Amino acid sequence: MQDSRSDSPKAVSASLQVYLAEYQALTTRNTYWMTLQYALFPILLLFLAIVAQMWETFDHKLLVWLSVCAIDAIFFSHYQAGWESYNNILYLETTLRKKILELLGNRELLGYEAFLKTQRGTLVWWEPPAAAASLALLAIASFCERPLSTIDYGGIAISALLTAGVVWSAVRMIGTRLRFSAAIASTAQGNTATPLPAPREEGPKEPRSSYGTLMVALFYPAVVGTGFVLLLQKMAADPSISLWLHVTTYFAIVLLFYTSITFLVTEELAASAYGLPTFALDSMEIFLILLAFWFLGFPLAEARDLRSFYLCIALMQVVHILWRLITGGEARRAETADGGVRGKNRWLVAINAAAFLFFTLGPRLADARWFDPAAVAFMAVMLVLYRYLASRPASARTV
Repeated sequence: MQDSRSDSPKAVSASLQVYLAEYQALTTRNTYWMTLQYALFPILLLFLAIVAQMWETFDHKLLVWLSVCAIDAIFFSHYQAGWESYNNILYLETTLRKKILELLGNRELLGYEAFLKTQRGTLVWWEPPAAAASLALLAIASFCERPLSTIDYGGIAISALLTAGVVWSAVRMIGTRLRFSAAIASTAQGNTATPLPAPREEGPKEPRSSYGTLMVALFYPAVVGTGFVLLLQKMAADPSISLWLHVTTYFAIVLLFYTSITFLVTEELAASAYGLPTFALDSMEIFLILLAFWFLGFPLAEARDLRSFYLCIALMQVVHILWRLITGGEARRAETADGGVRGKNRWLVAINAAAFLFFTLGPRLADARWFDPAAVAFMAVMLVLYRYLASRPASARTV
């Protein structure tokens, strides 16, 4: 293949003009997408102001679910516009920039995105809040203490679909940004092509941060130990067969396995990817685990409240989604270029989103006589899948 730099100056200049025109067109398109992305929020405020004026006139249930669905639609449009912008940058960094650099033979040109990458880090603070707010809105609206009507059933179904779309679009947008960030890092190392996965060599482990050491060596073992002690105390206080006829016993056992698996996933995480944000999320999860044991009646049977237990499990899924968005980026993405990490994280987030919907909507829509045993089975299957995917090598093909 002929090197483009050996062409005549006139041919090089013509090619460069075409590439720069395309570059300018895409950056102009990004300007329009960014304008649309943030113009949605004033529309949202205007809509809420109109709903407030209609509150005394229309049915409250209808207005609540209409507001939830409208907010989710705006959040989805916000993420879609962000993805379009990031996807343009992905093309600029992986295709167009490569052609311009090959034409000019200078890798230090067009370096603004590389400059931004050093400031962004793995997670940008404004990316996940809309997805978290969508999940929270669905949970709050579904757990309101009021009898369900036909409007409620319809609102729950529509908002659940919209919430799933919001979470999916958020993961897709963040994943696209991480892809072009990885391409920028590859170019900065002097290789414009995506590097092939190298075999992993055993060597000295990277030292953990103080946050990782506290979580892995102190907090998680303490929570696992506390759970075992609470379960053993209950078995010692009630050695009869009646203990094993109550669903809370099996929930406690599954919750212990859940805590153990999350401990293993945290322990296997690359040290460079564990910082203050992941420590804060793990601390929230530990609090929710202890609260879940409390609502199972461990140690006080009077505190037993399965609906509150389900809410704790649903909130844990939100924590896991945010945790995956933070830790599923550059630290592990550098290990592979075949999309294995990206596909694996999408499956893990999908499992968390499905569990959130199950434990949020299930207690409101289903009879407790069959939902409680089904919830135990669902948690067990979820943990098996979660552990399998979380421990799978990054280069493995995810189907």
